[in-house]
Amino acid sequence: MKNIKTGLIVAILSIASIANATVLTVSNLGGSQYANIYDAYNAAVNTDTLMVEGSATTYAQNSFLWSKQLVVIGSGINSNKQNFVPTYFGNFSNNAGCFLFGTGGEGSIFYGITFISTINPGNIVSIQFEDCLFNARVGVDNTNITNWSFKNCVFAPHDADNFYFNGCTITNLSISNCIFNGWLHNYNYYIASNFIIDHCLFLTLTAAFPTDAGSGCFMNTTIKNSIFVNLTSLGNCFGTGMNFTNCISYNSVGNGVTQYNNLAFANYVIASNWSTSSDFHPTAPSAIFGGADDGTDIGVHGGSAHFSERGEPLNVNIIRVLNVTNTAAPNGTLNVNITAGKPNDQ
Repeated sequence: MKNIKTGLIVAILSIASIANATVLTVSNLGGSQYANIYDAYNAAVNTDTLMVEGSATTYAQNSFLWSKQLVVIGSGINSNKQNFVPTYFGNFSNNAGCFLFGTGGEGSIFYGITFISTINPGNIVSIQFEDCLFNARVGVDNTNITNWSFKNCVFAPHDADNFYFNGCTITNLSISNCIFNGWLHNYNYYIASNFIIDHCLFLTLTAAFPTDAGSGCFMNTTIKNSIFVNLTSLGNCFGTGMNFTNCISYNSVGNGVTQYNNLAFANYVIASNWSTSSDFHPTAPSAIFGGADDGTDIGVHGGSAHFSERGEPLNVNIIRVLNVTNTAAPNGTLNVNITAGKPNDQ
């Protein structure tokens, strides 16, 4: 039995799972419509979907601003399927080391992408990320961020900036059911309106909201239904309108956060970093159960986002196994065995 060419998996998945949209398949391994992200992007028009296969080779293109409204679907964070490889996005801009948005990119949605370069909003509104992994920070540096949302994502840099705010205005920023391995860094004063962090998990060993030499503090920011696992201090970068609701922590951190030093998860060691083997389902007995303001659990497995450590895009079916059973096909016929199902959600 041998594996079928992986590019075909993307093609079958797109045909089977996406309706009423033009779907363009992308693989730098071959076997798809486009061999690189730049050609697929150029061929796409607003509202098209790009299905981008996982590959050890990063999808990147210099001097490239993301300036179209597209849906992008990658392979997820840690999918439970045959020969899983993440879909890596790198430098897509004329600003070295950044994934930078340009005018026209409003309304884009990214599912299951691993970003290895800093995300720069570029003043573009209404961008959505789901089941994505960020190996670099989101840098809101002298740009504004409006109507952005992050759901079921992991911010991987440990004890480092996960978000960096400097000289900006934040309006309607939603971060839900996400894991932070580092902190939110507000270097310079900004105006915030409706900044909500909900059902999240903080694993940083240091302050989640630290103060530095800058002049900024978080304002009009609500952190709720979240867990601070390792830190001994929330920090002191707190401004007017910043509040914590229904949050718990392993250590005593103040600010209305309830200490609960019996926190335990299915597969996680206190004071360690996030890994692909982590499992943050709480184990009984726990104050997490039913403690959120919506009656669900506190932390990433509460709420309605359907967080899963697998981080599989929730809008497509997943082909778990695809094998060719005949070693030769003299008549052009392949015998294929396929195992598929819905994505992991919880």
